[in-house]
Amino acid sequence: MKKITFCITTAKFEKSYLQLLLKSLKCNLSSDIHDIIVFIDSDNQGTFEWLKTQKEVFPRLKIIRNTLEIPVACPINIQYMFKMAETDIVSYLQSDMVVAKDYDLEVLKYLDEDTVVSSTRIEPPLHPPGAEKHTMSFGMTPEEFNFDGFDQYSKTVKDINKTTQFFFFPITLYKKNWVDIGGQDSIFRRSRDDSDILTRMCLNKTKFVQTWS
Repeated sequence: MKKITFCITTAKFEKSYLQLLLKSLKCNLSSDIHDIIVFIDSDNQGTFEWLKTQKEVFPRLKIIRNTLEIPVACPINIQYMFKMAETDIVSYLQSDMVVAKDYDLEVLKYLDEDTVVSSTRIEPPLHPPGAEKHTMSFGMTPEEFNFDGFDQYSKTVKDINKTTQFFFFPITLYKKNWVDIGGQDSIFRRSRDDSDILTRMCLNKTKFVQTWS
């Protein structure tokens, strides 16, 4: 298996979300060879101290902490983590996400050096339903999240043969694709950073695949 660096951003009030995401990585990745980088942009719950206790569970975990008084925002977070990644392949996850069974295997099936892979999301009904995702609620907070229910549902809706052309986070790609376009533009500090990335990758002839598996 090719090795991936999973890059995760987190901030204030997100400790329990991050704990749930890391649980899913531990339970649902098919291999433990992958690296994990967590960027703590702001912290009011002892996230940094808790992460330090997870080194035995995740021996390939690296922790970055913003020590400034104000957050530096996701574009800079992602840029820094991708720069730090020692693998050819990087995968970006937000801390309020949960991965399904064999997530690493499924994204690698469709990945090549010219392609960005977006993973299909299962979202609670906070936003209007769309053809690009599944809408289903397993709990609105980490404390009430039905982890086993999510796992079972994700197995039933997997479509091994279906792909579409779409771009949204989470994404997995070869780091070279990111470097070739100059990475993320920190001008887009609060919104439209993903649209900007998509535009510049399209101009660079990058291919896009959304996997439904």
